[in-house]
Amino acid sequence: MIKTKKGQIIILDVLFAVVIIILMFFLLMKLAEIQMYKTNSDKSIEKLNNVGTLAYKRFLNNPGINCKVTDSANSFYLPGTIFTNTSITKDKLGISSDYNCSLIISDVVLTNECNQILTDTNLESYNIDFSVVVCNSNLSKQQYTSYTSGTSTPQIEQVSLKIWRN
Repeated sequence: MIKTKKGQIIILDVLFAVVIIILMFFLLMKLAEIQMYKTNSDKSIEKLNNVGTLAYKRFLNNPGINCKVTDSANSFYLPGTIFTNTSITKDKLGISSDYNCSLIISDVVLTNECNQILTDTNLESYNIDFSVVVCNSNLSKQQYTSYTSGTSTPQIEQVSLKIWRN
């Protein structure tokens, strides 16, 4: 039997290499987990932004919300307006039941299904502020042309829309 320490050194080298490989494996697993969480988080934020953008567009271009312009031959709905006697529902805005919304319109009283309050400030939310023209009744063609020509000023109100996931 030869008494050398080469065998011990080789075994320690192999053991050290195995430990390093195991540590690298766990490090790669942790990095993959972080990347998957980031991807899922980005997907939920993108979906929230899509729901918010759709709600904003449907608010501005919805015959159930917008003011109607009529004359003797034609009638059409005016985008970017709101009729004061309308009711705003999540369905009209295209918001599904797993999302909450807050819609605040200054000086306009209407039935509003989007009246929740976001209490958790850590939740991601879609926020947009914009202006709308308010009408109390159907507009005549004469009123519409006076608004567009600048001879009369319509009632303009600020709208604040906030959407977040339950």
